[in-house]
Amino acid sequence: MKNKGLLRILISFFSLMLLFTASSSHAEKDNLLKPLLIELKGWNSDDPQGMSMNMGGMNMITASRNYTKGNKNIDAMVFLGNQAMTQGKMQEMTAESDETSIKISTIDGFKTHFVENKNDNSISLMVFLAQGQAQGAMFIFSSNNLSKNNAISCAKKFDWKKMKAAVQKLF
Repeated sequence: MKNKGLLRILISFFSLMLLFTASSSHAEKDNLLKPLLIELKGWNSDDPQGMSMNMGGMNMITASRNYTKGNKNIDAMVFLGNQAMTQGKMQEMTAESDETSIKISTIDGFKTHFVENKNDNSISLMVFLAQGQAQGAMFIFSSNNLSKNNAISCAKKFDWKKMKAAVQKLF
């Protein structure tokens, strides 16, 4: 099974949930996150998309954007949600096989979770931005047809410190 990116799965799941459970009381909070998804020089991109929802105590706010350059693709998302959805055991998971590499590391002072699918040249990087009592936040960056070094370099073009400050305002 080819990895189409954690971001696409999350976006699809949350989009379906949004259709049924969107709460107007959170309607504009995603607008604080959209500007964090910058233009990437040399890449084509759509406008940032966002959503806010509250469903029976499960709250989330997201902003996402897609970037393309030839056969290369990047999906970027800032995600704020309940603690169980943003943290947990994934912070501790490492694995290595011929097909996949999963590593935990620190980049520029941020704890990260890095997944590389070697067969289809896809990369997912989760940057843990903040953790509150009931919720946490992360930046999720996934790419196809980029080398590991290029993917990390592109992900670092986003201002993680600014993202951290923005999501902490939403806690």
